[in-house]
Order: sequence, then structure tokens, then C-alpha cells
Amino acid sequence: MFLSAVAAPAFAYEPREGTMKQAPQLLNKYYSETDDVIKHLHQILDIQGTPDSDPDLFKAFKKDSSEWVADYRRLISPGRKSYAETYGAISALQGHFNSTGYDRQLPKKLRDNVDKRLKLAESSLKREVAKLGQPTPA
Repeated sequence: MFLSAVAAPAFAYEPREGTMKQAPQLLNKYYSETDDVIKHLHQILDIQGTPDSDPDLFKAFKKDSSEWVADYRRLISPGRKSYAETYGAISALQGHFNSTGYDRQLPKKLRDNVDKRLKLAESSLKREVAKLGQPTPA
């Protein structure tokens, strides 16, 4: 049957046992891994389409970024600007690589869009870390 407004809160999402105790460790891990992913994305932008392009680097990007998205999609994403911008950059690059391959240059408009998203993600990540009073990722 349909849930009434009174009955709905009983079915609200309940976090798994121990999740709230692990929240600071999860956030620390999120901040460091997001910083690593952003650095990897910058590396991809810098060498993509040049003779130095290494196919293994792109395969590692695809694997690492997919794992990052899977790890934090439900745990961190609500309300985190750093997640949204990093995810947008990953999605744009993976879409390009899936449709054209790793050896084709990124169009200037796509490169500019991804670069803008990465800058926003970096600044958002630094703000989120500063808000918690933790050391800023390098």
C-alpha cells in the first residue's frame, strides 16, 4: 500500500552499524583519494594526445576513477561540491575516451570544461577540509 506522511519516517534510511563512528576516517580517506584523483585527471589532461601518451596510464585512470565513483557515490556525494565537480570531470573524460579512444586529442571546449571543473573541485575540496579544521591535501 501507499505510505502515509506519518508512516514514512519509519522507513527512512538508517546508516549501517558503526558508520557514524567511522565518519571522520571516511572523510579523511575521501579527501586524500579525491586529491589523488584530481592530480591524476590533471596528468591525463597534460599528456593526452601527445607522443608521450601511455595507454596504461589511461587504463589506470579508467579503473581508478570508476572505483572512486563507486566508493563515494552514496556515502559522500550528497551536498559535496568537490564530489560533484570531480565526478563531472571524470564523466566527461570517460565519455570521450569510450567513444573516441585514448589516442584522439580532447576537443578544446571539452578540455576547458574539464579544467574548469577540476579547479572548482580543488577549491571546494580545500574549503571542505578547512571547514573541518584538518590539514589541507598537498
